[in-house]
Amino acid sequence: MFAIRIVTPVVTDEHGHRQAGGLLAVGQARLPFFLDCAHWSASDYERQWKEGIHRIAEGARSSLLLTAYRGDGRGPHMLWAMWRDHDHVYGQACSVRSPTLAEPFDPWDAYAYVPPRMPVGKYAPPPTQWRIELDPFFASTFGLRVPFYSH
Repeated sequence: MFAIRIVTPVVTDEHGHRQAGGLLAVGQARLPFFLDCAHWSASDYERQWKEGIHRIAEGARSSLLLTAYRGDGRGPHMLWAMWRDHDHVYGQACSVRSPTLAEPFDPWDAYAYVPPRMPVGKYAPPPTQWRIELDPFFASTFGLRVPFYSH
């Protein structure tokens, strides 16, 4: 199973930050996150997620699902980076800091900021990473049932 969605309404917290709760479901794992709605609306995020998922479906080797676009401010932009590798999609939480970029961060064209995938190594601390087979990824994304049966 694979799904990303907004699970709470957009609210303003006690510090004046507009945010909503989000959830990334991968297999049995449920990965909650906060959606920064100060510079982008909830529908902007949903539109970008659809585009990011379609990039993988159309054969792109990497993509992203943006979860915190912080405008031109100093805070890091947060995202789930995705990499397609044969019959799996891998993902990791990543951040991109605007002050370190040569060009302003464009949330609608941020795919160049997806770093190379760091595989979990035997001698290195494992990054938080998820993996899902392509068939369930596409099935969940496009509302299909797996396995596919032919008559």
